[in-house]
Amino acid sequence: MEFDNILKKYMCGKISAELLYNQMRHLFNELLSKYDFCKLEYLKIYPFISELQDEDLYKDHILREKINTIFAILEGRHSFSYDLWMNLKKGELSYINDIWELYKTNGSISFEKSEIMRKKLKNININTIEDMCLDKLLTLLVGLPTSGDDFYMYNSLYVKSIDKNAVHEDIEKMMSILSGQRPIHILLKYVSDDCIYIIV
Repeated sequence: MEFDNILKKYMCGKISAELLYNQMRHLFNELLSKYDFCKLEYLKIYPFISELQDEDLYKDHILREKINTIFAILEGRHSFSYDLWMNLKKGELSYINDIWELYKTNGSISFEKSEIMRKKLKNININTIEDMCLDKLLTLLVGLPTSGDDFYMYNSLYVKSIDKNAVHEDIEKMMSILSGQRPIHILLKYVSDDCIYIIV
């Protein structure tokens, strides 16, 4: 990744701190303007590239220590957590809106609609935060009753019955996030050279 390569060039003495700063600013602004931080591969570096926009870090001993810490986190030698709020671009949700409105009217989803969503759920490749949100939303919708007996298809532990209001609130929340009407709260956890993305 370009981010890693730029840092390694500085640590090897191939570029100056000034050039590192300029390249970090350029890369950060490019990723920001293209909305690429919604991609998981770039969101993973967001806490670090964001911090490297601070000119006060660019004193050799401070900068080297900071970069060593970044590599220790990304390589799994240090654990680290970072939380952020993010707004997503407005997504196309018309087919979900239609299903949700029908559910609110009838108290159930048709088996056919449930199967359509199940297939869509199977075909999601999670590469972006939008993919994660859509995956969660479809999972919630697939668990809704397919008949009027109010039977929710969710696993439960230490729960006597599923709180349908809580389910409905979760669905509405994910729909408003995916339509760009409210921000999403995300926790990034760096453990064992991996980044885990948690929707809070």
